[in-house]
Amino acid sequence: MRRVLTKPVAVLMVLIVATSLAAEAQQPGTIYRIGFLGAGAEVVYTDLLRAFRAGLRELGYVEGKNIAVESRFAEDKYERLRDLGRTGSR
Repeated sequence: MRRVLTKPVAVLMVLIVATSLAAEAQQPGTIYRIGFLGAGAEVVYTDLLRAFRAGLRELGYVEGKNIAVESRFAEDKYERLRDLGRTGSR
């Protein structure tokens, strides 16, 4: 036997969907910034950063919405680390 939704139930379902869409359309809250400073070349850290971002997604974080990951790499020029760290902390 097939169940037919009554009009009040259908209206309630539409209101619930509309309310959730309106909540998503609100301005985002704080965007947390995570800085990653690598001493080597970017390719050395590709897999590590990919796994890190995947872990953040599993925890419910969405890049650009509630979190930002900023990466800087010294390309084995260790004297650059201090300056790269300073620019990343601003």
